[in-house]
Amino acid sequence: MSISSAWKDRKGESDRLFEIIESLIRNLMEARFYPDRSERISMFSASWQNFSLNAGTERFTLILDAISDARRQIRFNVNFQAVIEHFLFILMGEGNLWSV
Repeated sequence: MSISSAWKDRKGESDRLFEIIESLIRNLMEARFYPDRSERISMFSASWQNFSLNAGTERFTLILDAISDARRQIRFNVNFQAVIEHFLFILMGEGNLWSV
């Protein structure tokens, strides 16, 4: 997977990566539960907009938990590339579920 390969030497930047993704997921979640904030998701693909507008709380929790798990694994020196790949599979799986 070329994305994880690109990140394999950037372990020091992983926390920033997860902060950004976490922020994006929170924006999607806010649009879901606060419809007046739905303009925040216009930059997302149709699949992620669909996710934002229709997913239940458990789907958001799944991704946020995956971020926490990835951070924990990195702290415990699990292979960084494997952690990134696992997280990306979860993220891509959610994106595919909500494809339009």
